[in-house]
Amino acid sequence: MDVIELTNNAKKEIKKIKNEYKVHGSTYGLMVKQTHLIFDITKIVEKSLDTEHHVELIKLENRERVFYDKLRDEIPLDELKVLAKHGITDAHWLIGTYTIDNLPDDYLELSDEALKPIIDECIYHLECGVIVDKIKASTADRMLYIAGILNNDLVKDYEKTASYLKQATKIGNDAQIAQANFLLWNLYLTDIGNKTLAKKYLLQAVKYNHPEAVTAYARAHFGNWLVEEDEDKAFKLLQKAHILGDEWGTELLAQCFAWGDGTKENPSKAFKLRLELTEDYSIENCGDLGRHYLDGDGVLKDTDEGLRLVKKAMKLGNGKSYYDMSNYLVSLTHEDHLSKTDVKKIKKKRFNILKKSMELEEPFTLALLQLADCYLYGNGTKQNFKKAQEIYLFIRDSDKSLSNHIAVAQIKLDALNHDDPLKALDEYIDDFESELDDDDPLKILSDLLDEEEDGV
Repeated sequence: MDVIELTNNAKKEIKKIKNEYKVHGSTYGLMVKQTHLIFDITKIVEKSLDTEHHVELIKLENRERVFYDKLRDEIPLDELKVLAKHGITDAHWLIGTYTIDNLPDDYLELSDEALKPIIDECIYHLECGVIVDKIKASTADRMLYIAGILNNDLVKDYEKTASYLKQATKIGNDAQIAQANFLLWNLYLTDIGNKTLAKKYLLQAVKYNHPEAVTAYARAHFGNWLVEEDEDKAFKLLQKAHILGDEWGTELLAQCFAWGDGTKENPSKAFKLRLELTEDYSIENCGDLGRHYLDGDGVLKDTDEGLRLVKKAMKLGNGKSYYDMSNYLVSLTHEDHLSKTDVKKIKKKRFNILKKSMELEEPFTLALLQLADCYLYGNGTKQNFKKAQEIYLFIRDSDKSLSNHIAVAQIKLDALNHDDPLKALDEYIDDFESELDDDDPLKILSDLLDEEEDGV
């Protein structure tokens, strides 16, 4: 039968079920019929993938799933308990999901002692009802659901979680197999701590085109902890993840174009990808879009829009946007038409912004370096070597991942031990730069040391 004929048959069954509902209300028998109907519609949706009917069939499937939820919510719980006692396993499942969906609003405030019996009873009913007779795909869905319950903070039964996920990889459809393998990857990597098995399941999820798994595998190629570093392969995998619709993959792909990782720098493509994600995708993406507009990087310069986005990201707590705003204010101080008073006001405003960034839960290291430099040079505030020293110490002791920034902080700390810190620092910088070739990787460190002298 073709898609149209199958759809017409499904619609006839929908009409029968709705008529029965009008007469008898929600009954267990009607729910069974609705379950089988949804399974049939799902198969039609899969068959219609390359036809003009696909979108409408997805809407039809979603409507029937909503009706199923309505039937489940209306069926008396006592009736389900009687059916469960008589060996109707599906009734057990309905009791279990009903319990989860109707937890009290304040359940997170309950003690573990009060919540655990509820969860234990729920798991009991779910395990009794996990098998759906003759519908393997539905059974796989239920196994994925149970795995999520078993892996919550209260239960943490990793052995059972893995068992259900592994069974789902054997009986599910391609999408379910992909999801089960991806969850196994997370379980073995994060909870069990077996990197070898984690990688095995990640590769299986990638094989079945799980979008987030493809991104995770791409991300692994930017380092040497799971696979060998390979930026070219990472870039190609991120292109695939983007096509598969993974937003995380799109975010990382934008970074590749912005930084030239695995490909040539292409600010225009980076901007378009970030615009596709929208400013509300994340505070980082909001700030990145703002910087594109401020700098005219990959898009026509639009200072008003750039400032709006950067300020929005700052308000939401993005430390890097404080740094971007600081740099924007520095650029204003170089304008010829400004008076000394105007420049002084801008520098003070910049200092206050940098100072506020230190209150963030995750302050941005380069913003902290700039704040410390403000105290060191008396830029926008009174010169205060003690305050500068405190911030350089904070950077040196807290940010172990950014060796260049730690080195800058340490050099300036060393200079602060002299009677004339600024003179000592100038000598350090001159000595340091004299030993570097133009193409030396440490030139980055030298540039960081020079930033304050350039007005930053």
